[in-house]
Amino acid sequence: MRETHKLSAASQVNQIDTLQHQLREMVVLFQGAKKSITKLEESVSRGEKEVMTLKSELERSTTLVKEEEEKRIKAISLLKSVRQKLVKAEKDKEDALKDLAILKEKDRGNVEKEQAERKKFEREIEVVKAEKDEALVGLRMQFEKEMAGLRERHDKELAAVRTQFELDAITTKVPRL
Repeated sequence: MRETHKLSAASQVNQIDTLQHQLREMVVLFQGAKKSITKLEESVSRGEKEVMTLKSELERSTTLVKEEEEKRIKAISLLKSVRQKLVKAEKDKEDALKDLAILKEKDRGNVEKEQAERKKFEREIEVVKAEKDEALVGLRMQFEKEMAGLRERHDKELAAVRTQFELDAITTKVPRL
C-alpha cells in the first residue's frame, strides 16, 4: 500500500510539475501574444496617422487643382474677350472701309482729302491690329507657360502621392500570426 501511495504521489508530483511547466509556457506565450498585439496596435495607429496625413495632402492638392482650374477658366475668358475685341476691330475695319467707299462715291472732287482719311484709318487699323496681335501672342504664351507649369507640377505631385501610397501599402502590411 505504501508503494502504491508512493507511486500515486510520484504520479501526482509529475502531473503537478507537468501542469506547472505548461502554465509557465502558456504565460510566456500569453506575454508574447500581448507584445505582438501591442506592436500591431502601434502599427495600426501609425498607419492611421499616415492615412490622415495623406488625406490632408490630397485635400490640399485638390484645392490647388481647383485654384489652377479657376485660373485656367479666367485665362480662357480673357482669350475669348480678346477674340471678341478682335472681331469687333475687324468689323470696325470693315465698316470704316465701307464708309470710306461711300465717301469716295459721294465726293469725287475731294480725292486728296479722302486719301488722307483712308491712310489715317489704315494706320489706326494697323495700330489696333498690331496691339491686338501683341496682346494675343502675350496671352497665348502666358497661358501655355502656365498650363505647362501646372501640368508638370500636377504630374510631380501625383507621382509623389502615388509613390507615398505604394510605400505606405508596403510598410503597413500586417504579418499573419
